[in-house]
Amino acid sequence: MSIEPSAGRTPPARSSSKWLWLISDAGIATAVLTVLTLGAAGVIWMWHLAGDAATGAEQAKLELDLLKFAFGILAGAGAAAALLLAIRRQRQTETAHELTEKQHQLSQRTQAHTETDAAARRVTDLYAKGVEQIGSDKPSVRLGGLYALERLAQDNPGQRQTIVNVICAYLRMPYTRVRFDYRQQEEPNAAEQQEIRESEQELQVRLTAQQILITHLHVGPPEEPDDPDDHPDDDQQDRDPSQNAGAWAGPGPHRPPTLWHNMALDLSGATLVSWSSEYCLAAAVNFDRCQFLEPASFTGSQFGSASFDTARFAASARFVSVAFTGSADFGDASFGASVNFFGSRFHAFADFRRAKFRGQADLREVFFGESVMFGQHRRRVRTIRARGSQTRPQWGAVFSDTADFNRCRFDGLAGFGGAEFGGATTFTGAGIAEGKEVFLGRAKAPGTRQHDDWPASWRIGSDATLVERPAAMPSADTPDVEQPAAAE
Repeated sequence: MSIEPSAGRTPPARSSSKWLWLISDAGIATAVLTVLTLGAAGVIWMWHLAGDAATGAEQAKLELDLLKFAFGILAGAGAAAALLLAIRRQRQTETAHELTEKQHQLSQRTQAHTETDAAARRVTDLYAKGVEQIGSDKPSVRLGGLYALERLAQDNPGQRQTIVNVICAYLRMPYTRVRFDYRQQEEPNAAEQQEIRESEQELQVRLTAQQILITHLHVGPPEEPDDPDDHPDDDQQDRDPSQNAGAWAGPGPHRPPTLWHNMALDLSGATLVSWSSEYCLAAAVNFDRCQFLEPASFTGSQFGSASFDTARFAASARFVSVAFTGSADFGDASFGASVNFFGSRFHAFADFRRAKFRGQADLREVFFGESVMFGQHRRRVRTIRARGSQTRPQWGAVFSDTADFNRCRFDGLAGFGGAEFGGATTFTGAGIAEGKEVFLGRAKAPGTRQHDDWPASWRIGSDATLVERPAAMPSADTPDVEQPAAAE
């Protein structure tokens, strides 16, 4: 069985290599001998014709032609030899040129590999030196190591995520800020002074590490942010929170050269002081179990996935006009002071279950594109045993102060099961997408509710539990919150 080459595939050509022997010494000699042999045969044939000539004149003429033919044969043999020699010379020149080109290309590739290896070794050496420096016990050396790593990442984009991971790992190291209250204590002794000095030095190093991360995630606002103070609660025209002018949708075509694009931050368990990552861009952020000392701000930023599970905010927190394009987890987060989510957009699942809002919570004009959970969304809400015989919802968020949901928009399932609203709560102008469920199971609104503004379909029962208003008018024993009897 014969195997034929498939269509479209040309078998390797061997014609050129077959005739290369012609330009060798043996080939040239063979060609010349062949021409001479054929010429000699022609001369013999013509000599035979000249011998058979009838007259002397004809014989002389044939002999002259024979002589010309013989010289022609010799000239042809010489020309053939010269042609083959010229072809060989040209072939040798071309081969030498091709060989030179290949050697040059090989030399360039070798040089490129050498330079690449040298650059890789240099990057590795600088990286190792920087990591070693930030592990020093001297704060000045640690600062130098951070700046060296920053410069290395700026010059080598492929190393940026690795260096971001190193800086995040440094910030995740345990840190306790030591402060001395001179109003309540006597002058610190030498050991206490040393401890305070070391704490403040370490604080400066950590603030530098924070600023390096923020600087290279910052893109700057495309326009002035939407100021919540420009939108009072009263006499405000209806607006679509999903198209909030203050919500930032990402960087424009002209990104700053300092931007490290598509970075992921893992600061889980870190202690952060005066964190202010405004108008920053990150693919993912993890602030689980973070301790935010002093006010924290994320205004105008855009995050892919964001997790603040069990995060603790000791002071105010600002999430104004933040865009969460991925899931956002604020479960078990604790806000020790006011928190502002004005105009933020949650395009995926948002989880606020078990969150504690101890100060004012501003969620005006927030857009929830998918499900949002401030409590349980199932029909049965579990409870856990608290002190004494009291129980409290296991999954619900707790709003200890005012909660402002004015002009919020819920485009997905909204779960408030087990949530507790301790202060004045308003949902003025809030919108719920048609066909979307709001679950209120065991949500609580205790105390006197004189300044609340609930959705039209909600009411407060006799046991301070939020329930959905029945289709029929409520009976007298379960008055609506808007009636004077309920307010009293």
